[in-house]
Amino acid sequence: MDVPVISTIWDAICFVHPEWLRPGLGRYLAPALFKEGAKFADYIVCSSEHAANDIKKYYGVSDHKINIIPWCISEHWKSPISESVVAKTCKKFKIEKNYILAVGTLQPRKNFERLIDAFLKVLGDMQTKDMILVIVGKPGWGCETLLNKIDAHKDIVLHLNCVDDDEDLRAIYKGSSAVAFTSLYEGFGMPALEAFASGVPLMAADSTSIPEVVGDAAMLIDPLSIDDMSRALNDILKHDDIAKDLVNRGHQRLDMFREEMMFDKLFGLYSRAKNG
Repeated sequence: MDVPVISTIWDAICFVHPEWLRPGLGRYLAPALFKEGAKFADYIVCSSEHAANDIKKYYGVSDHKINIIPWCISEHWKSPISESVVAKTCKKFKIEKNYILAVGTLQPRKNFERLIDAFLKVLGDMQTKDMILVIVGKPGWGCETLLNKIDAHKDIVLHLNCVDDDEDLRAIYKGSSAVAFTSLYEGFGMPALEAFASGVPLMAADSTSIPEVVGDAAMLIDPLSIDDMSRALNDILKHDDIAKDLVNRGHQRLDMFREEMMFDKLFGLYSRAKNG
């Protein structure tokens, strides 16, 4: 009995940037194994047009297999959070000042080292010490230099290694002055949706799939430019009208990533596969 195979592929990072994979045999085996798996699949789900183009290019699959189905944000992310809950959560995690937030596994492609440099520049430009950078994420491969940098600037950079409770994470998002999403490569980009749902202005990298996800609802920057990052953060922090406009645009943008839309597309694909 033939059973249709549907494969979900996040990105083509093992082909585009193999240097960002953990060293060892897996770095060399992964491209061949993933490519063979993609050829075996009858249908491939990917979350963005950018990811789809990379998958077609590097995995060698044809257009008819590709189904672009953007991820969604869970509805509970959109529910309000009281200021008292935000304050209680910040106290729990020892966040004692206003803060910029960045979320992601500590690894080279997340670009946190440049973000720290940009934040240091922001503090100098604004001549203030009443702000910190909060980075939420577990250590990944290749993060030793970053961890040393965080330790060297622990007076203004707070690393939260583990925020497992979704409600804690929501409160940390909500309490931030801005979210910085400066990744060098993403197949989609959930932190953008989380920022939109939390009603927080977003600065995002103008790279890979990120502009496709955020549209006009983020302050787009060159992720390789520390000056570009610092200028964008300065604009968001100094100008309430810019911050409010980004929040409003983010709220509107979020309507494109509803749970029912994603589920309808997935169910449609599985029904089509089942019926041949």
